[in-house]
Amino acid sequence: TVGWLAGNFFLDPYDRTMLLILILFAVGLALALGYLHSSMVSARLDALIGAADALRLGRYHVRVDIGGRDQLGQLGEIFNDMAERLEATDRKERHLDLMHRELQSWVGSDMRVPIGRALATVDVLASGSIDNPDAYLRFLRSAQRNIHLLSDLVDDLYDLTQLDADALTLHRQ
Repeated sequence: TVGWLAGNFFLDPYDRTMLLILILFAVGLALALGYLHSSMVSARLDALIGAADALRLGRYHVRVDIGGRDQLGQLGEIFNDMAERLEATDRKERHLDLMHRELQSWVGSDMRVPIGRALATVDVLASGSIDNPDAYLRFLRSAQRNIHLLSDLVDDLYDLTQLDADALTLHRQ
């Protein structure tokens, strides 16, 4: 079609050659610019894919710097905001998990003492080695105090598990 147009509109073979050269130059320039643009977009997408893969693997500190004010730039900003939120949530979750383990350790330790005392007191009472009614009553009250202490600890644990499960709400006064 280029040859036909050139033959009909230009009589001179030099003009036809120049037109063909200009068309080939324009096509080459368009291809080069298209390749350059697609490689720039591809590099930005590769950066975004790499960062998304890092997030998938739990590396929440990763951010992308793809720049630009176009849609890919906006996607990069949204991605960075999401990564920041995930990192903060992960940090909070790790802190809560650490606090939970420490609480379990403390409660286990705090429960051993009253259980040990109550057991020792009940063992002494059950052995029948105490003949004095006042001493017997004193031992019985000691066991009662330790059992009430254990009951309070169990109640506190129950309340904490209810708070964790969001089944209980606190009302500040």
